[in-house]
Amino acid sequence: MIEISPLRIAPRQMAVDHIVAALSSGKHVITANKGPVVYHYQRLRRLAREHGVGFRYEGTVMDGAPVFNLFQEALRGLRIQSFEGILNSTSNHILSKIEAGGSYEQGVASAREMGLLETDPSMDLDGWDAAVKACLLVNVLMGGRLRPEKVRREGISSLTSTRIEAARASGRRIKVIARGWREGRTVHASVSLESIPPDHPLFSVDGTSSSLVVRTDMLKELQIVERDPGLRQTAYAIYSDLLAIRDGRLIP
Repeated sequence: MIEISPLRIAPRQMAVDHIVAALSSGKHVITANKGPVVYHYQRLRRLAREHGVGFRYEGTVMDGAPVFNLFQEALRGLRIQSFEGILNSTSNHILSKIEAGGSYEQGVASAREMGLLETDPSMDLDGWDAAVKACLLVNVLMGGRLRPEKVRREGISSLTSTRIEAARASGRRIKVIARGWREGRTVHASVSLESIPPDHPLFSVDGTSSSLVVRTDMLKELQIVERDPGLRQTAYAIYSDLLAIRDGRLIP
């Protein structure tokens, strides 16, 4: 089964019921829906193992870029210490439009015309989508059990022209940065508007592009960049999961 219904930020959702029913009946599951994975990752993974079926979710973060394949399969044994990323293409596109001289309203209109906005625009504009992705990365790759509604979150709806001008005057750029990090035995996540300098690894990520910078114990810093993804890239994530299941790699 392929589950790609719209994101809902709530533990109880139909998508979870769909996935549980499929796994329990011995069906492989591929999903690009972040909601079930961020809230029920451990449960769904355990259920897939119990029934000997596949459960894969590469398309939940950064479309077709190999985030989970990279860290769960190619780079096994690494311990992720922290990450930071531009994970919401819509807000990044709007910020680029504002930097080019447009208004916030014009940026939102452009995103809507391009089909970038979620069904509920607040998911993009208030930082919810980025918060879900940050928690998902922490829960899957760092052993966390975070919920998006519990993390500190700031979206572009709170951005002021004064803040934009101050960043521009100092040669900086405003970006929506999603973070995850370890602090002792606990893990944390946040989403915030940050003014970043030209030497920051996310400074040049424009438009609908996205990027993830990951700091590890043995390979230090790694960066994944995806330039202007579209539906084809999301479709590739599902296709790559299909190939993985075909080859017997049922669970990352």
